[in-house]
Amino acid sequence: MKKIPVMLILLLIYIVSNADSFTPSHYCIKPTKPYEFTNQWQVDNYDNEVQRYKMCIIDFIDEQNNAINNHINAKNDAIEEWNQFVSYGY
Repeated sequence: MKKIPVMLILLLIYIVSNADSFTPSHYCIKPTKPYEFTNQWQVDNYDNEVQRYKMCIIDFIDEQNNAINNHINAKNDAIEEWNQFVSYGY
């Protein structure tokens, strides 16, 4: 059996323990509105870019809401586990 280097184990512990220590940011590209539209293609193209930007923001918000729900569920599970532990006497 191979031994895992201690530094690798410490690095993995550090990465896992700091997994939620950053604030996520979206990578959506905000469209730039032309000063003046000169043809219908520009109008349509801009409208499409606005819709893509909107969907990107909505997707980001949905991902963050899912993460929030996962954290809330984990918290509630831990509380329930503790409450069951104490209710049966420790």
